[in-house]
Amino acid sequence: MGDSYLVVLVSLKEKWEQKKAAVDSEARLREVVANIDLLKEIMSNNLLASDELLRLQEKEVELGSEVDVMATSNFSIGKLDLSQISEDLPEDLFAKVPSAADGAAKCSDDRFEDGEFGIEE
Repeated sequence: MGDSYLVVLVSLKEKWEQKKAAVDSEARLREVVANIDLLKEIMSNNLLASDELLRLQEKEVELGSEVDVMATSNFSIGKLDLSQISEDLPEDLFAKVPSAADGAAKCSDDRFEDGEFGIEE
């Protein structure tokens, strides 16, 4: 059973890292597109760079405040206090789960004996 959880955790970690890389790439792309649009606007409207710089610095402060308000804690499974969670669970919750000594749960067609689904990727 522990190996099944390990497979799930490894899969989650890989997906998390892929998602983070994709989000980072999207952010860099948006930054480049925004810079191109800004340069086009400056050139087409004959704006002074110093005026635009002041406007963007004001926007930076505004957006920085928004980011601070929306900040969330760093999520890490390793930081979870699983002993506290298991203490709060009903005693009979794991009664149906076979231990390693009892042998593995029977599984066919991606379903265990109790009808629960197996791991899907």
